[in-house]
Amino acid sequence: MPAVPVYDLAIHPREHDLLIATHGRGILVLDDIRPLRSLTTEALTAPVHLFAGGAAVQARQGQGAGSRTPGVSDFRGDNRPYGAVITYSLTSAGLPHPDEEIERARREDRRKSGKAESTGGAAEFGRDGRPKKPQAEIQIWDAAGKKIRTFEQDATLGVNRAIWDLRRDSFKKAARKRSDDFFPRRGPDVLPGTYKVKVTYGGKSAEGSVLVSPDPRVTYADGAREANAAAIDELGALIEDTAKAIERVTRTKADLKLVLDRAKKREDDRKKLAGTSETSAEAKALEQEGKALREKIEKVERALWISDDF
Repeated sequence: MPAVPVYDLAIHPREHDLLIATHGRGILVLDDIRPLRSLTTEALTAPVHLFAGGAAVQARQGQGAGSRTPGVSDFRGDNRPYGAVITYSLTSAGLPHPDEEIERARREDRRKSGKAESTGGAAEFGRDGRPKKPQAEIQIWDAAGKKIRTFEQDATLGVNRAIWDLRRDSFKKAARKRSDDFFPRRGPDVLPGTYKVKVTYGGKSAEGSVLVSPDPRVTYADGAREANAAAIDELGALIEDTAKAIERVTRTKADLKLVLDRAKKREDDRKKLAGTSETSAEAKALEQEGKALREKIEKVERALWISDDF
């Protein structure tokens, strides 16, 4: 909140958002204050507590009106995050304070008092090169009891919020030496229904549920959603089976290379010990068989994908 006078407050009757009107015609919105209404001593002292929230509505989104890349010439306020808002609280010792100034002061106090912070071993680093913050794990389960999504969220002391984008985990693909994804891979949209949510941190967890509602503006023929989901599942199974086959091919190539390298070293040692440069018939036969096998493996590999080695 900026240091400005607040002239009016309103609560949206459907979304339960708190609307804050400030001096200078400013509007601030706090999304879904239902967790604030259910704050209790028990909730705020539990190691992990999951607050009940509202339904998450699936929606088709498109590019808004105006320039696509306005830069600083066009002010646009942040929209409400798309997906299910998951609100939970954490009380474990050692969690960073959500206010950066307060957290810096806490770290300085610990430094002056000589209390070293426990990192639990070697510090982990994120993609930006900075030390990775404590992470809470969030899992989503469907009505059949199948875990369909797992992701992590920076964890801070007190009330936290995470956004589930109403998608499942992406299908497993063959690993590459470097990522060629400009955007992070995402799985398909889930079907409307009720899903279980589980938040875990420090070995403690809390569970709840979230209702996913369909886009009310879009209609589908009976069974169309389910048929589409079944087709995606079938395709995803093929993708994952292909990934497993590629992994087996990759391991086989590595094993073959290891065997041939060891055989070559053994032959080199034999020639050195015998004082000869003549390769034995056994070693020649093994080398030819290894070459033929490698060509067969690479032929199968090329039928599955184009590896980083090509």
